[in-house]
Amino acid sequence: MLVYCVRHAETEANVSNFFPTHDTKLTPRGYSQAEFLAGNLTGIGIEAIYSSPTVRTMETASIIASKLGIDVTVEHRLREVELGELAGRSYVEIRSSDPFWYREYFTDEQKYGVEKFSDLMQRVVKFVEELASAGRRRVVLVTHLEPIRALVAAALGTHGEWIRRIRINNASITLLGYSAGSLRLYCVNWLPLKEYFEGQGL
Repeated sequence: MLVYCVRHAETEANVSNFFPTHDTKLTPRGYSQAEFLAGNLTGIGIEAIYSSPTVRTMETASIIASKLGIDVTVEHRLREVELGELAGRSYVEIRSSDPFWYREYFTDEQKYGVEKFSDLMQRVVKFVEELASAGRRRVVLVTHLEPIRALVAAALGTHGEWIRRIRINNASITLLGYSAGSLRLYCVNWLPLKEYFEGQGL
């Protein structure tokens, strides 16, 4: 089975550097990104599209679905890592006051109520396993930064804070394979070349 993991297109929270909430929407640029992305997913035999229930992923998935002529199935296990008290707050503000806020994600520490990485990995991998068991061959998962990182880590057989170095841009494609009970990593963070450097100061 081939799994095309799509991170939602650009949102208001991405632009303003805030941790998103369920209702965070795409920007006009985000809609354009999703349209371009949809064009790159045509003609490759996609059978089904699954999306996290958030507004930003559903907006992205709907654009892809319209282009491919496939309905979107909502899947709650594709939702972003639960952010607890961080949701809706300024990323810059949190990072300034607590530079290591993310450690709660990887350890037993309890501070903001952030979901644990191990729990996130378990739910997204389980969903992929179920798709394979159901006989799916080529699917699109419209999801978020951390679920995609978790699937990449699962494919590599690893975990830990280092996965924060893996960049997953908005409206990018990460391609995974699943067969014989294991994940394989084919491509991470595919984008048109110019998109990699936009806003990066490179």
